[in-house]
Amino acid sequence: MKLIELLDSLEIRVDRKLLKELHLFRIQWMTKNEENRQHIDFLSSDLVGVYPILFSTTDVNDLFSILDVDVRTFKKDIKKVSDINPEFRNITEPVYIIMLYIMYKVNIGSFPKKTVEESRTDLVNIFIYKMVSSILNHYYGNYNVSMNHALLTREALHGNSLLSKLGSWDNVIQHFTKAITEEGLHDKRLRKKFKTDDLTYIISNTKTSINSFVYNSNLILLNIKDGDTGHTLNKSYAEGDDGAILQDHKNIHKDLMRVSSLLLATGDFRNDDVLEILFSTYIGLNREDLVNAINLIKELHDEDPMKIKKIFDLLFETTISYLYIDKLHPPYTRNLVKTIEYLKHYYTSSRIKDKRLKEVKVFMQKVMKERLHKNNRRSVAISNTLMIYIFTVANIHLHKYK
Repeated sequence: MKLIELLDSLEIRVDRKLLKELHLFRIQWMTKNEENRQHIDFLSSDLVGVYPILFSTTDVNDLFSILDVDVRTFKKDIKKVSDINPEFRNITEPVYIIMLYIMYKVNIGSFPKKTVEESRTDLVNIFIYKMVSSILNHYYGNYNVSMNHALLTREALHGNSLLSKLGSWDNVIQHFTKAITEEGLHDKRLRKKFKTDDLTYIISNTKTSINSFVYNSNLILLNIKDGDTGHTLNKSYAEGDDGAILQDHKNIHKDLMRVSSLLLATGDFRNDDVLEILFSTYIGLNREDLVNAINLIKELHDEDPMKIKKIFDLLFETTISYLYIDKLHPPYTRNLVKTIEYLKHYYTSSRIKDKRLKEVKVFMQKVMKERLHKNNRRSVAISNTLMIYIFTVANIHLHKYK
């Protein structure tokens, strides 16, 4: 069964009554203002990490109740369609699919022009509310950003981000909405014909754009919070000051952990520039093997984030110690090829005594062998290269906006 066949089988009656109910749903979601859901304050503000928003399970159930669709059954059925990979979680989110499908039905219906325009905005707004809520909760799950830090972030963002230029989160959301409903990147998709590729492209491209926007804003916030404690990554390093070196070690380790967690959470863990450098450094390295290994790490993070956090923690701690001993101080991006050579020597050495790094190597080799079905020799080569990739990508992103 194809996706359009599944959606048509739901027999959703797209009429003015339904469109009015969806409009009211959107208004009700916008105006929620409770202790853990401050949607009005959020939408009207230009601050990051202060006002919590949530598109809850109750919201999803209420939405599907309006449509008279069983969301649990729909989730199961999506996994069975032939034209969407069920592993693409972001694309198979029921709210995204249903809202865009109804938008398509409105497009081909016989509604007045004004009804079409208003309904399209309502539907895409709901789709983006769900997406923005999900992304922001990855970054600000506890929403404990102080007002002082938020205001300093707003000042730092001045003129350099959508939030600064457009003035509020609601205007940012309308900006992404217009790319789908008006003359924009997606305006001609799902207009007269339903294509699964068009639907999935709208979802993935919109999520990538919002992810990038939020990620960059969050990096500014993190830099400001670090600066408030007197920590700057570009400081000079005194080789004779063991206390200063130890503190810098801890700070870099903490920042690498934070950045890698953000990259994994947002799905932005691939860096083609690093891949190319590794392929030019490692003769005979199979590109597909490394790409599969990178994708595997993301899958393992989704399955057991605490386990991957522990592995990354051990990897970063031991690697930073090694680089400090050899006087290769941060930022390591100043000589990327040299850093990779250091890491290659460190990870492939047969004389490793540090039990923490051994634990990382054993874990990596085991999952490469079991999940990618590689022999021992190939598993070792892939896992060693993957460790270099992980440290390098995290470090590059850490210094990207300095």
